[in-house]
Amino acid sequence: MIPLTSAPEERKMFESILSVAINEYRINEKINTALKECVIQLVWEESNKDKYKNIDDNTMSMCEAKAYEECCRHAQNFNSEVSNKPISYLGQLIRCAFVNVIKKQCCYKIIKEELE
Repeated sequence: MIPLTSAPEERKMFESILSVAINEYRINEKINTALKECVIQLVWEESNKDKYKNIDDNTMSMCEAKAYEECCRHAQNFNSEVSNKPISYLGQLIRCAFVNVIKKQCCYKIIKEELE
């Protein structure tokens, strides 16, 4: 798979692979290998950002799992007639999944500390 931090031409190729994979998913209603690989790469790229360096491994694993789940659930909603940026669409889903899991884990941690 092509790293997202690569040259613009490679990023365009990744976007076109992702677009085709999403369109196949919409038609067949089955997640294909290309879409899985693209989503895994997008989630991995997000999880390696510096802003998450203080998140513990357990929470990070839950963030990644939730992001993958959300992408698989909502990828078919991407409309290529409205936008030509599937990376941005899935990236937003991934970031929202990370934020939601981190918020939930912080709440659990606060409640646990208050009960002790």
